[in-house]
Amino acid sequence: MKETLYGQVAEKILNLIHNGVLKEGDKIPSIRQLSRELKVSINTAKEAYWKLERQNYIVAVPQSGFYVKKRPADSSLREVIDPRRLDPQEVSLCRIYGAFQDLGQCTPEVSLGIATLNPEFWPTEKMGRFFQEAMRYQADESCNYIMPPGYKQLREQIARQGLSCGLEKTETGAIVERV
Repeated sequence: MKETLYGQVAEKILNLIHNGVLKEGDKIPSIRQLSRELKVSINTAKEAYWKLERQNYIVAVPQSGFYVKKRPADSSLREVIDPRRLDPQEVSLCRIYGAFQDLGQCTPEVSLGIATLNPEFWPTEKMGRFFQEAMRYQADESCNYIMPPGYKQLREQIARQGLSCGLEKTETGAIVERV
């Protein structure tokens, strides 16, 4: 399968990074400059940079440009996997869920399910304060899942807000928009 043009451009920049021509923290040419130097369209240069950004080789700094990303010390051990070389197999959602459940048996007290965020995205300081406050004032509710129809006080507050915004309550208790 032939490599796309933006893939070829990305590969050229990647070679410069791997060969040490571009080092960690170095600014790389602007999209326009790269477009002129390699005689490719601006969109091709953008796609190449976006590909390298997705692969964690470069980082975009707003109002400044693109820079070679600083790599962790063990990054030389990690290999970028080309998805075209993988041998995909069909896996059911039940099998994936089962694998996550098996992982949770090692630390059952921490199992929060499948959906997790990268820890870098967590506002840990702010959340720590929220958790402390929740544990202090609502210890029983803060550690349990609330089953449908949901937390009663929250539902009541939402209903009050809806009524104050012009919605009305029906005979069944549902809040609907006034006609």
